[in-house]
Amino acid sequence: MGSDGQVILHVASFCGHSETVQFFLTDSAFTSLANISSQLTLFDQLKRASSLYDYREEIPDNIYIVWSTNGESLIRKGREFRKQIDLYKTYDNQHHLITMLLIEIVEYYLNEYLTKQENVSSTKIDELKTCFREAIDEQNYLKYFVKAYTLTNGFHRVLNKHLALYILHYFDARPYSSTPAEYRLINCLVHIVTLVINHPDVRQHKYKGITYRGMLMSPNDLKPYRIGHYILNKSFVSTSKNREVAQMYAGSGQESVSGAISNHHDSSEVSVIFKFTSKQDDTALDIKHMSMVEGEGEEEEVLILPFSVFQVKDRIEKGSNADSSGLIEIDLEECEDNEQINNRKPKNNHNVNESCVEDVNQRSIESVPEWLIWSYLNVFFGVIFIGLIAIGCSIRTHKFKQQQNYLKACKWSYITLFINCIGTLSGLAFTGYLIFRYPNI
Repeated sequence: MGSDGQVILHVASFCGHSETVQFFLTDSAFTSLANISSQLTLFDQLKRASSLYDYREEIPDNIYIVWSTNGESLIRKGREFRKQIDLYKTYDNQHHLITMLLIEIVEYYLNEYLTKQENVSSTKIDELKTCFREAIDEQNYLKYFVKAYTLTNGFHRVLNKHLALYILHYFDARPYSSTPAEYRLINCLVHIVTLVINHPDVRQHKYKGITYRGMLMSPNDLKPYRIGHYILNKSFVSTSKNREVAQMYAGSGQESVSGAISNHHDSSEVSVIFKFTSKQDDTALDIKHMSMVEGEGEEEEVLILPFSVFQVKDRIEKGSNADSSGLIEIDLEECEDNEQINNRKPKNNHNVNESCVEDVNQRSIESVPEWLIWSYLNVFFGVIFIGLIAIGCSIRTHKFKQQQNYLKACKWSYITLFINCIGTLSGLAFTGYLIFRYPNI
């Protein structure tokens, strides 16, 4: 290994000989390779990262996918999830509770769970513990979480796997739905997510706009991604402002990262590029200046936070041939908190499941029927008419009271009360019917 950073292992990795690299690559070699970044292109750095990931236990990268469903329920669920984890929103970075939560993460999640259940090496655990302890010392959780998340030790993959498997158990109202050990794990996962989402510096690093993510997916994993469907992610999702980076990871660019590790993937998998459009302040983080990934200036990573809801706006399938299984581009747009079902028609209908489109259109009312407008007007004028009658009855009652004719005054008082009750009940009944019959209006 020379001072110029040109090593045989690097050449072997570039040529796709992952087995050779796995055999010779040791922790000391990792350290040496870390010093050769300025002379390598972005593609070289990504290829080297792929070789490092091959050396570790492989965890599927598309595990963040949760479920897909139609209608407003998923938007509501995403909002409810975020509300439930707002418990620590009022605490600042200096609050002692934040320190207690971080200590619990270190002592249980890192020291016990990752060590015993995931067999993570002590060296990697020490790296992670250093990040979380520095977060306590400097009272800056966001900065050091991003540092831990972007370390090349596989922490982000393990964390996302656990979030995908367990995080929703936190919102299960049934008692004892999980074992005591799982409860402690779930609490640690909730702490990790909550402290990021509610961190006061999140909006300083917010990103609104378009990012891309490339990956290989099986046809079965692609089924939920139909136009009009909604997707909620349970874990953190890494994306890039640079489309070329996504193409590399999807295996569709001129230089493909997945090419060197293609023997680890099913031949039925297809290249997919996701286009994310983030619209809110607390959905995506620009971690360019906090990331530990080499060459981050070119990769321009943006981290999408958990419990964000996106709607599939478009899906373009490019043709395949004998040498390639084709490319699928999926356009995902974030749903805003006050957004209802989108009543715009999909841009591309020929690949859409007809039942999905029909289901979305049935819940979308493009215009209010004319007869319904007249019904509202009739109710309005009817209430005014009944009100005038009630006022007249009240005046007559007052007149009889002045004449000390209490019998007639009492009679007209009852008439006034009866008219008011009839008008009120009629209005409420009609309004209730309209709300029940036409909930989207």
